[in-house]
Amino acid sequence: KNYNEEKGILYIAKELVKNNKAIRCPVPKQMAKMFKEILKVQKTLNKHWNEDCYVFSEDGLKHIARDTPNIKLKYIISRAKLGFHAVAHGNRTVCEDLWENRRFTASAINIQQDHSSQTGNQVRDRYKGKDDFFKERAKMLQWTADYLDKEIKHFMKKNNK
Repeated sequence: KNYNEEKGILYIAKELVKNNKAIRCPVPKQMAKMFKEILKVQKTLNKHWNEDCYVFSEDGLKHIARDTPNIKLKYIISRAKLGFHAVAHGNRTVCEDLWENRRFTASAINIQQDHSSQTGNQVRDRYKGKDDFFKERAKMLQWTADYLDKEIKHFMKKNNK
């Protein structure tokens, strides 16, 4: 219901985003691999699982709560005793800076970040059309996933883990 594996799209319901507009989110290959594993687990745990079920759900019938990712991130950091504090919202700023430095367009960044304005100017937004910059956002997210993989490998090598 909220993930199309074939097209590589995660659909985020309008009830879950601050602008009350549903989002088509591109899925990088690393995330697709993770989703495949999650779906396997969901199908194993829920014999009634089908394509109309939500991926991130206890029973597949309703989507996750808006604050669930933040709660889970804090839980993982605490459980692993990583010794630092992080929130998902802080990652938005880091991503925005990285994407701007890589010269992705402001409209693609604003849409991916679910900002209320696509261009930073609501009057200009009206003339911009309905383009959701999906292809550019897919490149942005794949670049980000590859960048994170590289950073994690570097960290692990540096810390012999």
